[in-house]
Amino acid sequence: MPITLTVISGPESGRVLELRTGSSARVGRGEDLDFSVPDDPRMSTQHFLIEGRPDCGLLTDLKSTNGTFVNGEPVTEAIVANGDQIVAGQTTFAVTSGAAAKQGSGKPSAPAKRLQVSFAPAAAEVCAGVTLTSEGKSLLNETQSAEQFVGELRKKSLYADALRVLSRAMGTPAALLWSCGCVETALNDRLSDSERSALDAAGKWAMKPSEETAAAAFAASAKLENRGPAAMLAEAAYWGAGNAAPPGHPPIPADEQLPCQAISGALTLVAVDGPPEDAAGKYEDFIEKALAAAEK
Repeated sequence: MPITLTVISGPESGRVLELRTGSSARVGRGEDLDFSVPDDPRMSTQHFLIEGRPDCGLLTDLKSTNGTFVNGEPVTEAIVANGDQIVAGQTTFAVTSGAAAKQGSGKPSAPAKRLQVSFAPAAAEVCAGVTLTSEGKSLLNETQSAEQFVGELRKKSLYADALRVLSRAMGTPAALLWSCGCVETALNDRLSDSERSALDAAGKWAMKPSEETAAAAFAASAKLENRGPAAMLAEAAYWGAGNAAPPGHPPIPADEQLPCQAISGALTLVAVDGPPEDAAGKYEDFIEKALAAAEK
């Protein structure tokens, strides 16, 4: 039986590592590993080893600087199975094992395995109904791809418009994986446990949209009183399920633009948090990470 580790928050959100029984993979920030996360500054060069066992995995911490955690507890060695979460540095992995895991090839999956993203569609089509500034609208024409339009918005430093276009073009699940990773990387140790839980809930919905994961995202946002970037992303996950009414109430169809507005709003809050001169660099970093997620 296989075991699957899916990155649900952190710099490499959306990547998947698959192992079959008897195979193993070293995970860390180094280049010559089976699964490398080079953009996680808190992950050690060789952070942990995961070995495939029948219906579970055996995890061994490789004397990492910041430790490896399973379900919130520090471990040196632990059995991980379906439903567990592994935290290494700023990266959180969701574990799927046994019959619930996808059949693998017996080797770690290719590092670039992600939700499918493309910015090739026409910008005018992507932006239908998206709220843009008047200056942003003036740059939109019928011949541009979404990526070309984002490029024009960047030239004018219309970053909020660019984030809305990117999140809409990506689709809510992929946009949440991207934005959760951006928020976690940017805020790092400043995130509270409740904020991390909200980001995790948003990531779980993105990887497996369902009423259960949507309700968990709603609850995580409510715990934060629906305030702050992490809460906004969890709320975007709930709206992404198509319902604007709280769980347990008669459903109200959610405006399809709500998730991208919440995602761009969350990233904007993070970008402007700090010295004003640093905001542009943060926006540019977020945009580059989104564009890098596209299928080439």
